[in-house]
Formats: sequence, C-alpha cells, structure tokens
Amino acid sequence: MSLYAAALCTMAMLATGLGRRGALGGALFVLSDALIALDTFAVLPLPAQGFWVMLTYLLAQVLLVSAVLSADRKRAAGGPGAGRRPPAARPRGCAAW
Repeated sequence: MSLYAAALCTMAMLATGLGRRGALGGALFVLSDALIALDTFAVLPLPAQGFWVMLTYLLAQVLLVSAVLSADRKRAAGGPGAGRRPPAARPRGCAAW
C-alpha cells in the first residue's frame, strides 16, 4: 500500500512539470484515490461516492492527457525545452520499410 502511495505522489509531483493543467490533473487523480480510500476504510462515506470518484478521475485523465499533448506540440514546434529531446524519425509509406 505504501508503495502505491509513493507512486501516486511521485506521479502527481512529476505532473507539475507539465504546467497548471498537469498539476491540476495530478491533484485530481490523488483526490480520486483519496475518495476511494475514505470509503474503503469507512472514514468518510459520501453520498454518491461512485459519482465523485469517477468525476475526479475522468477530469484528472483529461487534464493529464491534454497537458502531455500540449507539451509535445510545444516541443515539436521548437518551444521551451525543444532541445532536450529530438523528435523521433518516422518512416513514410511502405517504401520506408
């Protein structure tokens, strides 16, 4: 359990490197898991628990994916951090194989 908590906190901290959307997505993901834990251990069962868990989880995923795609677009366009990792070469058409 503590290994999962450490992985979850690490993911949330690393997501802050993706900007505000990533940070918010990471925080919502932690909140989603916290809501599950509160219900599982009967600390604070909420009305419509499943709804709140899924709402925070889905919003977290949308924000995290959006932040990653935005960072990739900036990197491809030569924005901040563009020199860190060159874009992968992709073969074009069957002749490339």
